[in-house]
Amino acid sequence: MKKITAIIAILLILLSSAVPAYAASSADQVILTAPRNERMTTKNSSVVLAGKGSEDDRVTIELYTKKNSTFSDLQQEIRFQLVNMGTFTKEIDLYPGENKIVVTLKGKDIFLKETRYITLDSGINLADLIKDLSFRDSVIKINTP
Repeated sequence: MKKITAIIAILLILLSSAVPAYAASSADQVILTAPRNERMTTKNSSVVLAGKGSEDDRVTIELYTKKNSTFSDLQQEIRFQLVNMGTFTKEIDLYPGENKIVVTLKGKDIFLKETRYITLDSGINLADLIKDLSFRDSVIKINTP
């Protein structure tokens, strides 16, 4: 799973390299190149964040979880500085339910913040579970007198 995640992250970076790190207007400026959607649902226990900035920009990733109808206190915080090409990938472990991930980029002349809402659907689908079970190859022993 880690190899597949790493390959996907590399492909996301390569595909996003055509996107400029900073566009002319603030509405066009982005940090995250993946995931692109602001909201998503997954059955995977983690998500790969990919993004761009400039060399020496500082990135902060904050993870919040939802309890009842509001997001809880900070669950996880990752801080790092961009090097060389200014790209990054980080795999973030998710909590069951809705996760709020806030990514902040601070640079010499820039401050950007983006949020993603990712729901971890870890519920067991009973129909899928029954479909996966196979009773055909089971041996049943019946005790007879």
